[in-house]
Amino acid sequence: MEQKSTKASLWFILVTVFLDAVGIGLVFPILPALLSEFIPDGTASTQIYGLFLSVYALMQFIASPMLGALSDRFGRRPILLASLIGAGIDYIVMALAPNLWILFIGRVVSGLTGASMTVASAYVSDTSVDSNRAGRFGLINAAFGVGFIVGPALGGYLGEISPRAPFFAAAFMNLANFGFGALVLRESLPLALRRAVAFKNLNPFRSLRWAFSTPAIKWPVFVLFFLFLAGHVPGTIWAIYMKDRFGWDLKLIGLSFSAYGLALAIAQGGLTQPIVKFLGNTRAVLMLTSLEVLCYFALGSANQSWMIFALLIPMCIASISGPTLQSQVTAVVAPDMQGELQGTIIGVMSLTAIITPLVATQLHAYFNSPAALAAYGMPGASFFLGGLLCLVAVITYKIKLRNLPQVVSAQPS
Repeated sequence: MEQKSTKASLWFILVTVFLDAVGIGLVFPILPALLSEFIPDGTASTQIYGLFLSVYALMQFIASPMLGALSDRFGRRPILLASLIGAGIDYIVMALAPNLWILFIGRVVSGLTGASMTVASAYVSDTSVDSNRAGRFGLINAAFGVGFIVGPALGGYLGEISPRAPFFAAAFMNLANFGFGALVLRESLPLALRRAVAFKNLNPFRSLRWAFSTPAIKWPVFVLFFLFLAGHVPGTIWAIYMKDRFGWDLKLIGLSFSAYGLALAIAQGGLTQPIVKFLGNTRAVLMLTSLEVLCYFALGSANQSWMIFALLIPMCIASISGPTLQSQVTAVVAPDMQGELQGTIIGVMSLTAIITPLVATQLHAYFNSPAALAAYGMPGASFFLGGLLCLVAVITYKIKLRNLPQVVSAQPS
């Protein structure tokens, strides 16, 4: 009976992570269409779209350490269940939103409740032993990856019925999972191990400050910062660019998102090790990041739909540069600092998810206005930005990281 309960709880955690990813993915194809109901002007709608993406990422950036700290104090179960029921109600509010402000508030709340992966990871850590911990964290990553593949396809398919339909679907899934969790989820953190909230740990910038003040970490994190900035460009402008440039409908946008997510998962999961083994870490990062530069400029220059699909494979292979650099930098950090390093990398990724949507959508809105199209003829300017960001990354890596410095073992302040 105990083993069955543990398996049911693990399934609940995996479904929760899956739904977090679905919630992120289903919004990408349909949010521009929903915003156009409130903002008929295309340029203004694109700019607001970027704001909506950024505020979601900002809320996750703020909420992740908060939810983690609250789960250390009150237990994992109540925080996870509260996040689910909050998300379910919030999706209903967004589906029924009568104006832009209600939709915006809903987006804020969805960012807060969508940060539950921190607590889900803590639950898995609580209930794992050395022999199965790595495998269970692999399942979490797989669940998130599958959710991000399913989400855009579901959003695009249901969005053809109505831009509000995907929000109803997300509400139903989250509320159903809340019911499942209320029945099967057992608390994983005993009362004896709970601790008071340490307010210094609520600061999401804490680990970033450590990283940029530590010489051995500073430049690798700087390069990752630019790679992550570029990496958010496709997700930010894909839906609006493909509609404006090629006239794609919501279903095709959603399916192309899912195809990109699937190709990304295959490339990073199956090709990283063979490529690094063949090229070595340093050459792999340099060559793959250089390939990213070319792919971004090619995406920005493409003038037919088939070119976009042809570029998905090399784009996904080039994206291996980020995980390769992440694995490389772990070699200069001692075992007692690995948690701090990984938290820093996640923080950098979250921060760039706030910045890129604001910049990329503003750039798209400007260069796709009639006057700018006539003057410059660069509708793919946001992809060119991605290429320039990767160019900064590869030049910095070439100059600063040809030989990474010695191992860091001092504890951060």
